[in-house]
Order: sequence, then C-alpha cells, then structure tokens
Amino acid sequence: MSALRLEPLQSVDAQEYWRVFVAGRTDLPTRSVAAHIERYLALPREEQRTHYAIRQGETLVGTVRLLPDTITGFSLDPAAAGQAMPAIIKALDLLRSGGAGAVIASFDEAYERDFEALALGLRMKGERFYDAKQHPGKGRATRHVMGERDLEGR
Repeated sequence: MSALRLEPLQSVDAQEYWRVFVAGRTDLPTRSVAAHIERYLALPREEQRTHYAIRQGETLVGTVRLLPDTITGFSLDPAAAGQAMPAIIKALDLLRSGGAGAVIASFDEAYERDFEALALGLRMKGERFYDAKQHPGKGRATRHVMGERDLEGR
C-alpha cells in the first residue's frame, strides 16, 4: 500500500474530490456533488487553494481544507476509512511546516475517534518527554508516566 500525500486540489479533480467529500460525511445539509462544486467554483482563487486532495498512489481517497491554523472539510472515501489517522497527521504536518502553532480542527463525528486518539497520543508523548527532561540520566524503568501500554493494558 503506497503512502498518503496531500496535493492542492486541481480543477480537473473537482468532481472526484467532491464525490469523496460527500461519501465520507454524515453532517452535510446537501449530498449534491454539483452543489458543492458550484460553491467551490464561486470561491475566490486564494480560498480555492486551501482545498487539498488526499491521495494514495494515483487514487483520490480523501479531502481536507487547510486554513492557516485550522483543519476542516476532512473526509475520506469509506473504502479508505482506515487511513484517517495517517491522513490527519499529513494535514497537521503540512500546517506545522507552514508555521502553525496550535491547530483547530472541525470534523464530522465519524472521525472523532481518530482525532481524539491523535490528540491523546501527542499529549502522552509530551508528558513522557517533559518527565524525562525533569529526571536526566534516569531510565524509564525508574519513572512511570502514562503511555500507550497502560491504555492498551500491555
């Protein structure tokens, strides 16, 4: 399976992009692909450039809109639902590389577990890092900071 990548939405991909967007969402006021395309085309060019296609190989598997410090419009083709976490990380990495500090995300409830798991994992890593800095020269065996093993019962 090839890695995911984010690419700015190209006009030639608009039909597929909005089909995937609609297919992966449950919170839309309209499921009309044509209506979403019309709204997209009515946006100023600079706003159109905030839409990114999530690709796996040559296949468009997801959609996301990236604003300076916000992830929105996240959706995956139902066949690619297992790729939610890697897709979220790609979007987050792109925002962070552009200088974003704190990032806000709005998403369909179908992706809530993936967004929450990412936030929890990042928080735990931060806590372990902070604890290690507070106890230089002491290995993990002498300290206990909650981690994935604890949550998974390992």
